[in-house]
Amino acid sequence: MNNSRPQSLYVHVPFCLSKCAYCDFYSLAACSRELMQRYLRAVELEARQAPRRLHCEATGPMTTIYIGGGTPSALPADLLAGLLGLIGECAGDGEEVEEFTVEANPGSLDASKAGLLRQMGVNRLSLGVQSLQSATLATLGRQCDAETARETVAMARRAVFDNLSLDLIFAVPGQTLQDWLKDLDDVLALESEHLSVYGLSIEPGTPLGVRAAAGELAAVDEGLYVEMMFAARERLERAGFEHYEISNYALPGRRSRHNMTYWHNRPYVGLGPAAASYVGGVRWKNVSDVEGYCQALERGQSAIAESEQLDAESRARETAMLALRLLEGLELDDF
Repeated sequence: MNNSRPQSLYVHVPFCLSKCAYCDFYSLAACSRELMQRYLRAVELEARQAPRRLHCEATGPMTTIYIGGGTPSALPADLLAGLLGLIGECAGDGEEVEEFTVEANPGSLDASKAGLLRQMGVNRLSLGVQSLQSATLATLGRQCDAETARETVAMARRAVFDNLSLDLIFAVPGQTLQDWLKDLDDVLALESEHLSVYGLSIEPGTPLGVRAAAGELAAVDEGLYVEMMFAARERLERAGFEHYEISNYALPGRRSRHNMTYWHNRPYVGLGPAAASYVGGVRWKNVSDVEGYCQALERGQSAIAESEQLDAESRARETAMLALRLLEGLELDDF
């Protein structure tokens, strides 16, 4: 692989049907179609800027594409098709793409959208299930129930997706170890190929953070957190999953290729508000405001809010830190 040229593309879709109580990612709920259309035009403008910003030869066919958010499946079907078509043009030769992931939430993905995604080259879905327990879903502020999540997985299978990743959250206030073990068993019954398992972090300013600050709920005890973490590892490894990264488990051959780009500290390009890029030792991040993002690009300006040039030592430190997230650790000769 040529480590000087990005071969991974991330696109941030900042729209959701509703905002979850724990989420501190940049996203907006219940947005107008007009704003979504404006966003798509701005992404196209940014994509046209990218070769100039990366000195022409820096971009080329992508091997991994990841459309995240937000909730990409919250886009109406025709706008989702427009985004996929645009991304296909950005990625170059579609035959080079090994993994094309789109995030979706149960409740915002229907059969027609699932079929559209598959038809337009998406070969991996990341579904934000988070939990299959009603009390846990309520605390997290999730708008869909467990049955909807199960139906969404079945619908994805009918659309001939054979690579599904499910997100799960543990250490939710009020959640017991038995609740978590039940969640793990119920999710394993869905037979996905990949699981991302995250311990909840209660962030200031989120609805959960506000409730915690008011004393209405409290983070789980550290001892219980550790029990839950190791219970997940034991149950999932026993089911044939490989614990290949701190928060990620995969069946053999089903690791997230796109995320491995990040963990191997290889270059990548990001499009959309709040998206980050890392090329040639330079990291930059777009403005975390869809209005400001659109305005800048409509005026022919850059949407970059911040950037930094990493020196050799900083790149080495980051490479080591990221490698230590992985099962294989750091290969000293390669390093």
